[in-house]
Formats: sequence, structure tokens, C-alpha cells
Amino acid sequence: MNALLLLSLSACSTAEPPEPTADAAVSPGASRDIDTAALAAALSAGAVVLDVRTTGEFAGGHIAGAVNVPVGALSERVDELEAWRGQEIAIICQSGGRSAQAAAMLEGSGFTVANVLGGMGAWWSEGRPVAP
Repeated sequence: MNALLLLSLSACSTAEPPEPTADAAVSPGASRDIDTAALAAALSAGAVVLDVRTTGEFAGGHIAGAVNVPVGALSERVDELEAWRGQEIAIICQSGGRSAQAAAMLEGSGFTVANVLGGMGAWWSEGRPVAP
């Protein structure tokens, strides 16, 4: 299985995104759904998170190392994701709806993406770690 690249870009952040991993190449323009267990495994392998919730939701708790681009700002900031073109990007929101919307938009732009089913709600309910 290809390593997932989970991005999380903060609307307030000016930090450069991390470099993609060499072993994460996948077919461009594909989309799939993953569960939180697959996300946890990818994080254990050093993946990063794209969190498309609002900045307020993100501030209320997020996956450690995640940065945030709200789904409403994603089309204006899609160029920030170019470093990961050709790699799978997993996307998370609160329950899976906004991340599915973001996944469809990015897939339409030629990115390979994975939508995290159940989102942060599932992540929290499973007792997985959350950063403040």
C-alpha cells in the first residue's frame, strides 16, 4: 500500500508544507475512502494531515502535526498542494462530508486523494490522540 500523505494546512500558517515521501507515488486523479484505522497507520508511517474544517473547529482539537485549510478556501489555495501531486493525499473534516467535497474538488484537479470516513468525530470516539 502506498503511504498516505495527509496534509493539514492552516489558513493562518505561512510554513512551507513538508516534503513528500519518495515511496508514496500513486496514480494521478484517483479517489478512495479510508477509515480512521488506515489513517492511524499512515500517521505511524510519518504521514501529514489535510484538515478541511473551519479554523475554530481545528483550534478545538486536531490530529497532532496537522495544519488546516478550510474547505471554503481550498480552491484558492490548491497551488499550495502542488508538492504532493502524484501522491495520495488523505483529507479529514468533522464527519466526512466536507472532506468528501474537498476530495472531489482535488480529484477534479488531478490530485490523488483519500477521504477519511467518519472524520474527527470517529477519530475522537475511538479514543485516538488529539492535539489541543
